Amino acid sequence: MRARRFLPTPLLAALLLALAPTGSGSATPTPDGAATTEETDPHNIEEPSWADRFRWAGEELHFTVEILGGEAARAALSIGPPIEHERWGRTVPIQGIAGSLGFFDRIYPMENDGMTFLDPETGLPFFAEKSIRERGNVRSYAVTYARHVFRADVRRVRDGRADSFRRFVPSDLHDGFSWIYDMRSRDLSVGHEFVYYIYDGWRLSRLTFRILSHEWIDSPIGSRHAAYFQVRRDVLDSSPLVPWAERTAVLPPVLHPTSSYVLGYGWLSLDEDRIPIGVQLDSPLGPIRMMIRRHVPAR
Repeated sequence: MRARRFLPTPLLAALLLALAPTGSGSATPTPDGAATTEETDPHNIEEPSWADRFRWAGEELHFTVEILGGEAARAALSIGPPIEHERWGRTVPIQGIAGSLGFFDRIYPMENDGMTFLDPETGLPFFAEKSIRERGNVRSYAVTYARHVFRADVRRVRDGRADSFRRFVPSDLHDGFSWIYDMRSRDLSVGHEFVYYIYDGWRLSRLTFRILSHEWIDSPIGSRHAAYFQVRRDVLDSSPLVPWAERTAVLPPVLHPTSSYVLGYGWLSLDEDRIPIGVQLDSPLGPIRMMIRRHVPAR
């Protein structure tokens, strides 16, 4: 495996917690593990619907998180088959958890979890709830996605105090879990980009993924041929397109970037499983490396 240098950046939260995907085509794997750098035209090629591409029911992803070279946390993500929900009808449930370990648990205790219910036809969320417990602070966010009117309705609880508000959002909005399954089912040819808008009740983000190369990467589950990508984050404010017509017309919001930076780099395997092998980034706590440690295939 070739050594990689990673640029300093400020994804555990991004990976576990921004859709204009384009492209098809192919990139040829190299048998000796060298990076593949040829590019294909990523424009104007239609892809199957999310429902046709969905193949993850019953899968579990287990990750280890290292900070400054030591294991600091573990996380897991699981997705079920479609179920009938009393409120959302036919839906696909996703559950995620993350918790701190060892020395890191003593200095920064963390226990986070979330649940998302997806529209099985589009892969976009009906509803998502995230609970965050970090260093004695407890907060939760329950978000109902009213995408047809470009709105997210949020109920937030912080230290026992509840409030509700709404946010103007794009109609193709994902939560912090759902985008992972969409990107894994896409064509990961070199040069392709995928853009996801993500909102979980706090900051609205736009994540742009660019496939930089194909290469072999070692991981706790073995060596895998993978797409190596960069992810850039834009933090966004949103406002009504025509404020005076907010109550009389359904219009998409205006999005205002407030900050933009390279968030990190990572790998998705190129085999049938399309496993998220890992990500690496810098943070205020130091270098963070999150790698797959166990994969339970879909069944």
